[in-house]
Amino acid sequence: MKPFFVDEHDNIYLGDEAAEKLRARNDTQYFRERQGVLEVDQGRWREAQHYERRTWMEAAGLSAREDRNTEHEIHFGRYAALAGRSFPRALEIGCGPFTNLARVLKYIDVGHVTLLDPLIKDYLAHPNCAYRDGRLGGVPAETVAAPIEEYEAGGQFDLVVMINVLEHCFSLPQVFARINALVAPGGALVFHDKLIPAAAIADFVSHIYDAGHPIRVADQVILDFLRENYDELYCKHVEIPLEDYMAYTFDSIYFIGERRG
Repeated sequence: MKPFFVDEHDNIYLGDEAAEKLRARNDTQYFRERQGVLEVDQGRWREAQHYERRTWMEAAGLSAREDRNTEHEIHFGRYAALAGRSFPRALEIGCGPFTNLARVLKYIDVGHVTLLDPLIKDYLAHPNCAYRDGRLGGVPAETVAAPIEEYEAGGQFDLVVMINVLEHCFSLPQVFARINALVAPGGALVFHDKLIPAAAIADFVSHIYDAGHPIRVADQVILDFLRENYDELYCKHVEIPLEDYMAYTFDSIYFIGERRG
């Protein structure tokens, strides 16, 4: 794999220049063998949050209307595994300014929505924020500015959506524990993220630094969590296109499951 470095200002460096920057700054101190980077310190996470805020709240980000939400909707089979069902309480983790839950709501009935994101107060000022009026798809929406690791809800949820969020967190063990605490028995989890092969995770972490994405998880860690806690309703693996700096391809997973009681 070729060296690849992205700093907090979204400047991209390749080749020798990237290798030089990687010698000065990388995530290898957080690495766990065959598991990846599962936890980082608060300084590293805050850098990622600054990166994420700039992505949507500055320059071209202010004209954006979605964050691959249409792509995710298609790969989830337009949420047919949930179609026609009713969920009294729904939560989206890491909703961003546009949400994926807005797409899910086209196919289901929900009584109340909670939207969780550390940057949600900023996103409410985005010109195309999907929930600026306190509603999402006509459903009352409560907004909570907190990371999932620190979120304490007043009860459980019948539907939890977490799409392309893990890499933005600071503690995967805490995230998985909170998800299991938040999804009610028999409730549904809609989940998507990258599946980096365990055999390649060390190479990935040592050759790539991406300021906006501190957590890098080996595939088996994610697959074990889903299989141990959820009965599959829908599962699809989608190959991620090969980038010039990468030496292999890997998949992402689109998963819908019901929480075992």
